[in-house]
Amino acid sequence: MFLRVVAAEYLKEKHSPVWLAFLILPLIPAVLGTANYSINTDLLTGQWEDLWTQHTLFNCYFFLHLIGHLCCMALAFGASAA
Repeated sequence: MFLRVVAAEYLKEKHSPVWLAFLILPLIPAVLGTANYSINTDLLTGQWEDLWTQHTLFNCYFFLHLIGHLCCMALAFGASAA
């Protein structure tokens, strides 16, 4: 039963362009986090942990919610858009 549901969702989402957003949206906080890190190198110690922290900050506080909402929207309204 579960495999049939997963297969049905796969068929429904296969032709949807929403997968592009899942590829592009994580790149935006990566660029913003790297830019923020490079601007604030005098305040940060210059270790990879600081860069990781900046990426996590931008991803979790700003873009993770958007990606989650986009996923829910694609699953809820994907059948009516196709």
